[in-house]
Amino acid sequence: MGSSDSDWKQGAAVAAIAALIAFARMPDRFLHGFLWAEDGRIFLVQAHYLGFRSIVTPYAGYLHVVPRVIALAFSKIAPVGAVPLPFAWVSAAILCASCAYLFTFARKVVPTPAAWTFALSPILVPHIGEVWLTVTNLQWVLAPALLVLLVETFCSPLTGAPGSRGDTLRGIAIVVLSLTGPFCLLFLPIILLCLIATRRVSRPRSTWLAIGAYFISCLVQLVMLIVSPAEDRGARGARHSLMTFAHFPWKEQFLHYVALDFVMPTAWSNRMGNHWPVAAIACAVAVIACCMFAGKNRRVFCCALVAIAAGLWVLGIVRADAWTIVLKWDVVGGRYFYEPFIFLTWAVLLSLVTSPYPAIQFLAGSILTMVMLNSISMFNAPDYPPSTVTATADGSAWMLNVPPSPYWDIKIQGSDLFNSSKW
Repeated sequence: MGSSDSDWKQGAAVAAIAALIAFARMPDRFLHGFLWAEDGRIFLVQAHYLGFRSIVTPYAGYLHVVPRVIALAFSKIAPVGAVPLPFAWVSAAILCASCAYLFTFARKVVPTPAAWTFALSPILVPHIGEVWLTVTNLQWVLAPALLVLLVETFCSPLTGAPGSRGDTLRGIAIVVLSLTGPFCLLFLPIILLCLIATRRVSRPRSTWLAIGAYFISCLVQLVMLIVSPAEDRGARGARHSLMTFAHFPWKEQFLHYVALDFVMPTAWSNRMGNHWPVAAIACAVAVIACCMFAGKNRRVFCCALVAIAAGLWVLGIVRADAWTIVLKWDVVGGRYFYEPFIFLTWAVLLSLVTSPYPAIQFLAGSILTMVMLNSISMFNAPDYPPSTVTATADGSAWMLNVPPSPYWDIKIQGSDLFNSSKW
């Protein structure tokens, strides 16, 4: 009872600290609310027009259950113009709850101080703030929790943590998170490997039901990706074929914008001029060394986390069709670096607490210190113009203006959509 009570208190403390860090990084979003891109034009508007059908309406090729449910709930109780503040607060609450859950898992496998770092990494890693406090990007915030939930539920013998029950609530969480973004499909290979490695482990019926629910959710998202119409790219032209990416400068981009920019503040690397590859290779070798010399029972996990990070970055490059732009965590495409940086942080952290070699412990600790300095160097998220809802001159329509660009502005006919009596 005492241990359970302590876990609850520490989990609540983690959530509170996550909220304080989030407020420190983006106070305006907490105080004045925040809508971002698809928050208005896709989720809010479709919730009002489509009702419950919006929950099963794909966008960008897959389902977004959590943002859809939030938008639908607010469409029933509030006018669109009143939701920026509640949207930001709900998104913050989900971020904090995710951090608290990560702590409850990490405390079973690493010492408590490391568990705090593990749990708070989603709000501490270098990031420009694109995914935070917006329902549009909750899929990115929830992806680390989904991976941990899947591993904890299906593959606990590999983690060294006590087995967790695959009860109804856990199964529901797996389905909801799997149907929020494409990450259930992206994590599928590692989960299959975990299941194969633990195939002889006896599992209760409820866990098998959760496994079945996960695979069904993956199938649903896969079908959505197959049947959804191709993206309308407008003036950007057709996508490059996958074959053309064989000529993409993968080595240079990975070394600079993943290995180097993960560890070293941009201001430092910019002063290196043409000598940056030396520092980038040193950073990459240091992270690999930490993984290779982690504790015997954690080495595979560290390497798997690095592989997942690299794989997600590759998919981000292809998804963004990054031939004419340079994706960087602090300028353009920061969301494509969010998950990789979290998983790299976890890999180095596991090495720090499990490696039997003092030199590796020192190296891992130094890397994590540099990562935090990197994050602090661009700690505050940029301020964007607030979203606005204004009536047209004749009163027959409303204009919804949402950052980051006029592309996301939308004109909506009819005043009923913003009836203030709904508040």
